[in-house]
Amino acid sequence: MHWLNFGRREDTDPVTGIKKMCHHPDEVWLQYGFSRDQPWKKVKIIHDNPRLPTGTPDQSYQGPVKVDSKKVIGLTDVASKFIPGPQRQFYLQMNGDGSPDDKAGSSDEEDA
Repeated sequence: MHWLNFGRREDTDPVTGIKKMCHHPDEVWLQYGFSRDQPWKKVKIIHDNPRLPTGTPDQSYQGPVKVDSKKVIGLTDVASKFIPGPQRQFYLQMNGDGSPDDKAGSSDEEDA
């Protein structure tokens, strides 16, 4: 086995023929080689232990998770240079935790 995919798979809608990414939480997809032409094989995960939880886990956060402002500055800098367009917007729209010691230009000013 060379590749594992835990539940994310591109599926084709049988009616429209449009491909989209879907999540299959009880499946693992695998490939036995490195060729892109080789088809993925699906393995269904089944458990019969009634003590194990089933379904989707509870959501841990009810709102955005606060990220340290210095990390946000670093992420936006890296994203603006290396992340492609649609994914870049996620990082460029991040807000810091509002720490008083960290403003947009304060790290450069403090180091000078």
